[in-house]
Amino acid sequence: MTPKDMMVADANADAMGIPRTSLMENAGRCLSNGLTKYKEPCKVAIYAGNGGNGGDGFVAARYLINRGFEVEVFLLSDPALIKSREASLNWKVLQSMNQGTSPLKLELVRDSSELHPTDAEVVVDALLGTGVKGKLREPVSTAVDIINQSEGFKVAVDVPTGVDPASGMVTDKAVQADVTITFHKVKVGLNIASVEYVGNIEVGDIGIPAEAELFTGPGDLLRIKKRDDESHKGQNG
Repeated sequence: MTPKDMMVADANADAMGIPRTSLMENAGRCLSNGLTKYKEPCKVAIYAGNGGNGGDGFVAARYLINRGFEVEVFLLSDPALIKSREASLNWKVLQSMNQGTSPLKLELVRDSSELHPTDAEVVVDALLGTGVKGKLREPVSTAVDIINQSEGFKVAVDVPTGVDPASGMVTDKAVQADVTITFHKVKVGLNIASVEYVGNIEVGDIGIPAEAELFTGPGDLLRIKKRDDESHKGQNG
């Protein structure tokens, strides 16, 4: 499945009545379930971006805490810049849970100098997922270095940060995951990328029905290329 195919299926599922909040909730639960197959309750560090990948990490943090894990979430963004309503909602849930007695710690990272090595037994890459394009920027680039240098068990959400989800290529650097937990279907780039980056690949069912791919819906508009302002009808059909 290509990244565009996934975007289409996601949008079509939403149009069919399966809200994106439910899909993110299911993805976070799948991530938590997958992680607990490998590790008993321990300290977990989640490095999260400001997109849907980060939102999946926020949801997973909640489930992991319920299962007895100690969780630290590093948000590499200003919360006001979180891109989706679903991810923003789940960040606010974590904030409401972040009380003095909770095994949850939240850290805002706006600059690479605020990132430091972690001693967590599990390190989760919820930075970019399918959103990678070209060379990684700071502070994401430094976060990838810290994840790779960690002695903890490394889990990538959907696609390891730095791996192109369509081609499997690594332009700059990428997270070297022990396991990649991807959602709905395996992204084509995961089958091409080196096992050094993707590790074991597991697929989580987040509840997108087959009909979201079989029938035309609003998501299919995403397949239409943007028309150049200077093009003419012979170029666009």
